[in-house]
Amino acid sequence: MNRIINVGKKLIMKGNFEMGLFGKMFDALSGESERFPNVDWYCDRCNAYLNEQSEFDDHKYTWECTDCGHKNSISATNVYESEEDFRTK
Repeated sequence: MNRIINVGKKLIMKGNFEMGLFGKMFDALSGESERFPNVDWYCDRCNAYLNEQSEFDDHKYTWECTDCGHKNSISATNVYESEEDFRTK
């Protein structure tokens, strides 16, 4: 299981990212309900927790926050292996 850390307005995923990404793509193809299981998503503007918003779907590539209306990118580019990786990019 991966540990997710919210750092400011981005997301850090601790664990084996390469294998995790392959597993997530396989899960999506096999009909699993989440494209990014065990990943917590937060709004880039207001930091609201997106996963629990009504009808949130991480298969969509953007999600409009129901709290502030900001359109957030939901993609692998927003998931980081470590805090250091997040800080250097």
